[in-house]
Amino acid sequence: MSIKKKFLGVIPARKGSKGIKNKNLILLDNKPLIQYTLEAAEKSRLLDLTIVTTDDPGVIELSKEFNVNVPFRRPGHLATDTASSLDVVLHALDHLETNEGYMPEFVVLLQPTCPLRDEHDIDSSIEQYLEESKAYGTESLISVNVPSEHPFDCICIDGHDMELAFEKSEKCCGRQGFSQFYFMNGAVYITPVNTLRKKGLFFDKKQKNSFYVMHQSHSIDIDEIFDLKVAESLLQTGNVIRNMEGME
Repeated sequence: MSIKKKFLGVIPARKGSKGIKNKNLILLDNKPLIQYTLEAAEKSRLLDLTIVTTDDPGVIELSKEFNVNVPFRRPGHLATDTASSLDVVLHALDHLETNEGYMPEFVVLLQPTCPLRDEHDIDSSIEQYLEESKAYGTESLISVNVPSEHPFDCICIDGHDMELAFEKSEKCCGRQGFSQFYFMNGAVYITPVNTLRKKGLFFDKKQKNSFYVMHQSHSIDIDEIFDLKVAESLLQTGNVIRNMEGME
């Protein structure tokens, strides 16, 4: 596929972290967590440019090793746990336009807490997005996966009383009869710059969107040490399954 549009990869990596201290640099199978995303971005065929927005000196130095640009040090007010990803990305876009005259058409948000998302996921997402935006007018793309637990199995507990979290909208005969649900895993978001600036959204649920379905083994989001151990086990046992293999 011939790609002429400008896709900017943005890797947000602030220093502070509540769940795991210095999470972006914690070792996962002997490599810093963020290195997996840096490597994926560097190997991508379809990203026009990738930048890291960070306030962490360690992340800045590591990014340089992988030829991923760090055009500025993220200001303090955008490095707090209350700063939104939208504000971080808009700041990056403004900086690139003002200081480097660079104006992409699309932003590809790549969160470093999803280390098992690889270059194939990035490029396949972009290819799918281009095809479906042309064919169906989709506005943005969101990566998703089929969750292990189905929402229809969830309950709310109040003392010793319980109720179903979701009423079944159809008659079901076991899990095979459930409607298919997907989890937004945060690994890849693709959004037109105009949508970010005009709507202040990475995706508008009122519009048509594209959904890139990833295998669970690529969809792990590192939030706690448990997640890190699961990802490490998958890597060491060779059980990271690409794309849709083994979904059935």
